[in-house]
Amino acid sequence: MTAAQDFIDNPLAFCADNIILVSEFQGEMRSGLHVFTLEHAPNLIGKQLGRMLNVYRLKPSGSVVGILAYWCPYRGNSVHGTTVGYRARFMFTATMDGCSLGVGSDAGRGTRFVTHANAGTFGAKFEPQLGMDKAREMQRDMQRSLIARKHGADGNVAVVSPLNYMKDVDGELALKSTTFGYRPDGVDDWHFYAHRYHKDMSKHAAMYFLRGTTRVF
Repeated sequence: MTAAQDFIDNPLAFCADNIILVSEFQGEMRSGLHVFTLEHAPNLIGKQLGRMLNVYRLKPSGSVVGILAYWCPYRGNSVHGTTVGYRARFMFTATMDGCSLGVGSDAGRGTRFVTHANAGTFGAKFEPQLGMDKAREMQRDMQRSLIARKHGADGNVAVVSPLNYMKDVDGELALKSTTFGYRPDGVDDWHFYAHRYHKDMSKHAAMYFLRGTTRVF
């Protein structure tokens, strides 16, 4: 059985024992339905509490076999979205390490508009005079504003901010998230999760430490 099929069968169990990274295509793919695969990256080191973990890269399948999923696009310093419904059980978006996710209200049968907002340059320009904490706060506020404008009349949009997924065990905002949506069997709606990990570049090779997968909506 392939890793992609294992994920399809039980995504939360798969995420408990493996690390999933979003591959480099993330800024290029258009909104909508696509087929993805999970490619084992044997040269990458994954760990959790002393145990070794496999690391996989999420990437386009190149065929009709794989994980059928909606893709929520990402662009720096802007907001983009996709509508998730009942044609697939999964949704993915680009790696989140400071961005915010917006989840609109249920339009029927679990159909929701989902957005990925980035205001990194906006936050960075205030950091020299205001400090990192205040600059990050302003970035979060701007991303919330971008999401609200994108969703328009949908006043019930929920926002998953960096505070919901980036806090590490020491309280620092240091984690990255492979954020995905999942429509469980028998449930006529979507659940959204942050698959959280810390990337350590201090050694001769990058190491990825799994921090767990948390439901954020």
